[in-house]
Order: sequence, then C-alpha cells, then structure tokens
Amino acid sequence: MNYKKIDYFKEEYKARFDKIHLDEIYKWKAFKCFQDNWNIESDDFTSMLSASLDMTENLLDSVVWPKTMLIQNSEKNEEQVRELFYLLIDEEVDLIQRINEFKDGINKISKSNFPDKKSYQDHRAIMVYLSLFYPDKYYLYKFGMFCDFIESIDYSYEPRMGKDENIGQYLNMCELVRNELVKDQELLKLHKNRIDEDCYYDSNYNLLTQDFIYAVTRH
Repeated sequence: MNYKKIDYFKEEYKARFDKIHLDEIYKWKAFKCFQDNWNIESDDFTSMLSASLDMTENLLDSVVWPKTMLIQNSEKNEEQVRELFYLLIDEEVDLIQRINEFKDGINKISKSNFPDKKSYQDHRAIMVYLSLFYPDKYYLYKFGMFCDFIESIDYSYEPRMGKDENIGQYLNMCELVRNELVKDQELLKLHKNRIDEDCYYDSNYNLLTQDFIYAVTRH
C-alpha cells in the first residue's frame, strides 16, 4: 500500500470535507436509526426490521433492492428470517461461513416466495447488516469501490467478482487505512464536529474509514 498516496488523499478529503459531509451524512443517521430500533427478539420482527433499516437509503436499495426483498420475505417467513439473522450475528462462527449460510438461506426462502425474482442478498448487502450490528468491527463494502480504491493506493490484491476472499482482504485493507486516519487529529476533529444527536458516533472510526475510501473513488 502506498502510504504517500493515502496522505495525499487524506488532505484532499479534508479539503472537500464539507461537501462530502452533505452527500454522505445519511450513513451516520442510518446507523443511529438501526441502533435505536433493532431488537431481534421483537414480537413483530418484520416491522422492527423495516424500522431498523428505514434510513439506509442507497446503502441497500439503489440499483437493486435487497432491503425490499428482505422485508417481503420476512413478511412471508418471519421466523425463518429471524433465525438467519441470529446465525449472521453469531461471532463464534467463522465470518465467511455465516455470510454464505445467510445468503443460501435467504435465497432458498426467496426462491420459494418469489420464484421470478432475485433475493439480492449479496456480499454488499450482508456487509451492511454486519456493519449495522457491529459498527466497531466491520465496514460497509462495495466490490467496485474496493477495486477502484486498490488501484488508487497500489494495494497488492486483485479482487474477483463474488469471491469470498474479497471480504477478508477488504477488512484487512480497511484496518490499515483506519490506522492512518486516526493519526490525523485535524480530521478526527472535523468528524466529531459534524456528528449531532441524529447521528451515530462511530468512536472506532470504521464508518469514517469507509467514507474516506468511498470519497477517494467517487468525490
């Protein structure tokens, strides 16, 4: 990884911080909404799920519709979807195993309920759920963003579409980037000052790290 390029992009990120903030602050609001509403033991799991994901906007439903399909499947098979989420958040089980079992389980349910539609529960969507559950451990993920950022900072990995190993490599890269960002007190102050009572404050800076990575590739 080219740390000089990280330093360069960090200065650019700070210079454009106000504009990026306006475009991306919804992510911190989405995390706050989730933290305020999530209760896996809710008597009305589907309504709780819908309320928890209400502000995710294009983190989930953009070109495709993982949130819409997830909720529609929960309306028909609530307890099965609840059990899949119990599985997904079980940190004693290997991460990739959880991701694949969740994906296979929801695909099976969705194929039964909506045989002519996809479930859209891919790596991106599942990493959103995991990041919302454990914001101090996981990072929002997009395959295209990962590819573009790797090229921008000369990171020595070649992602391949749909491969499980992308997730581990992405998480490792994010940790390296986060370790660089937290050294910059000016950046941390900018970040802290933008967080109000409607936002989740990510004290471990994982969401800030993803925001930086996304900004490098898009802003």
